[in-house]
Amino acid sequence: MRGGRGGTSGRNNHQESSLDSEPESSKGGKAMMGVLCLLASVSLAAQTAAPAAQGNPATIEKPATVALVSGTCPAVHGSDLLALDWSPDFEDGGLVTGLRTFTLTFSRADDENGSLISRRRFTLGRQLRSKATPGANGIFHIEIPVPRSLPPGTYRLVDAHATPSLPPEDRDQKLEMMNSPADSGFCITMTRTPPATEEQSSSDAQ
Repeated sequence: MRGGRGGTSGRNNHQESSLDSEPESSKGGKAMMGVLCLLASVSLAAQTAAPAAQGNPATIEKPATVALVSGTCPAVHGSDLLALDWSPDFEDGGLVTGLRTFTLTFSRADDENGSLISRRRFTLGRQLRSKATPGANGIFHIEIPVPRSLPPGTYRLVDAHATPSLPPEDRDQKLEMMNSPADSGFCITMTRTPPATEEQSSSDAQ
């Protein structure tokens, strides 16, 4: 009888020991899950915060549209748009349906002879953002991007050339521009890239 009671007591002790160990294991698993959830939340917050800081629109300098004004030399940066409202006054202008090309040739202001070495040509149609919008009385609104490769300095307009768009049956005709902007005193001052754009470019490169 004692032996039976002893066996029963041993089994009860074993069951009690098993019951006591189960809460400890459950507590450890819950603690581990809590740590993993916390780490995942911190990682997700870091990933979402980084792009928001890098994409801050306040640090990005957008290209400007700079109007050419006689007698002034406005500051421009690479990729800015030079804007000009001009009437080329082509020969036999009744045939003209638009502008096919419009080239502005600038020379450094410190080059009195306007040598070919210092000349830079900005040509309508060679870049996607260039455009010529026809208006009233033969006037076109012309926009041509400033080349990024243009060295800093002041440049004056020394020459201009235009080619009109003509109907298919008249394409063989060569019509000259009678009213050139070359004598209008246009000039620009190329400056360095704006600081905001430089900082943004550096962060993108990294």
